[in-house]
Amino acid sequence: MVLGRRHYIPQELQESFERAGVVHILAISGLYIGIIMLFFNWLLKPLHLLPYGRVISLVFTISFLWCFALVSGLSPSVTRAVGMFTLLAVSMSVNRRTKLINTLMAAAFLSLLIDPFMLYEIGFQLSYMSVLSIILFTPLIQHFWKAKHPILARIRDALTVTMAAQIGVLPLSLFYFHQFPGLFLLANFVLLPLVFVVLLWSFVLVILGSIGFYHPVFGNFYQSLITFLIGWVETISSADQFYFNYISLNWIEVVVCYLTIFILFRFFRKPRAQRLQHLLICIIGMLSIGVYYSYRARESEFVIFQKGQHTLIGIKHGSSAKFYHDLEDEVVKSDQTIRDYRIGTRLKSTRFQLKTKLLQFDNQLWLVLDSTGLQRSPSFPIHGLVLTQSPRLNLDRWLDSIKPNIVVADGSNYTSYINRWEATCSKKNIHFHRTDSDGAYIIRADY
Repeated sequence: MVLGRRHYIPQELQESFERAGVVHILAISGLYIGIIMLFFNWLLKPLHLLPYGRVISLVFTISFLWCFALVSGLSPSVTRAVGMFTLLAVSMSVNRRTKLINTLMAAAFLSLLIDPFMLYEIGFQLSYMSVLSIILFTPLIQHFWKAKHPILARIRDALTVTMAAQIGVLPLSLFYFHQFPGLFLLANFVLLPLVFVVLLWSFVLVILGSIGFYHPVFGNFYQSLITFLIGWVETISSADQFYFNYISLNWIEVVVCYLTIFILFRFFRKPRAQRLQHLLICIIGMLSIGVYYSYRARESEFVIFQKGQHTLIGIKHGSSAKFYHDLEDEVVKSDQTIRDYRIGTRLKSTRFQLKTKLLQFDNQLWLVLDSTGLQRSPSFPIHGLVLTQSPRLNLDRWLDSIKPNIVVADGSNYTSYINRWEATCSKKNIHFHRTDSDGAYIIRADY
């Protein structure tokens, strides 16, 4: 956790951090780099009494920050954080007050100068938006939330920073991850101070171990901190009623959300009638987009998915869908293909059933043939034939018997079989669709 090496953390535990809304703790970010810089500023403060002591302290602090970034892998969040705090440390050493936004933009420029493709990385976008939001919204929230007592002020500061960061990353988080942890404030309220202690104690253990002054009590205390941290995360993540997933948001809605946030910021900073009009326009735009996608969700769809070695067929009516499959029960509900389709089509309810021989969509019948075969061809008209699990059949005879308009072969069939079936359908002028190269087969109709 201290070095941001998430691949050493069990997947189930990572999912608990995601559901609790504290996954940022597992990554090296501005929180970690800021704690390290403050720690070394305090540790090296006696050097300021010496000639050139400030310069020595600055060089040592910056060198350690970049060594720490190198050891942790130079990820976008680390590069951004170290770059920003490097500029901040330099400005502090020369006693020059610097606007944090200027420092943030300078760090972004340096990061993109090193690797321009960072701009398209999710971590880069989220890290900069979170810091930018903290800079803009923290003073604004604190202006409306007064706290006179020092302890209450510290609690307020921790909560306002968390709220400000969440405002900036919420649209992007919904766009990329399609989930929202409702208890993120409660989780961060306990974990942020705890992470501060864990990180500092990690450096203390390293220093004590390097000079040979180590006692098992120190390690036991560290283990207790980690145990409590994990226990708190698992407790928060287990509250399913406060965890919202399968949230659909496209890039147009993301842009409108950020426009609304920006106008909200300007309005609360300096309320004016014109800015209120702009805010209402954005709200109307968001509602209009919601109405449009609600109308589109009324469409019906018949989808034969591309699923290697398996069969997956979905029939959607409005905001509900039923999936016919040959997957295991514990796999199907968490299947990534179904999850992506559910988010993309904004489904509200789903049902699952093992695949069947006959399906109906838009008053048309589809026959599904697999390796178990069928004793005889049906006597009623068949619109489409779906071939799955490499059935051994005489396709010429079946085509002459049922006369389908289309034949679809999914990804569960052998490639050699699909090639032979495609040649047979081509001779008979019957449309053939193979999902391994043509993608999913989709039919839409009004519901």
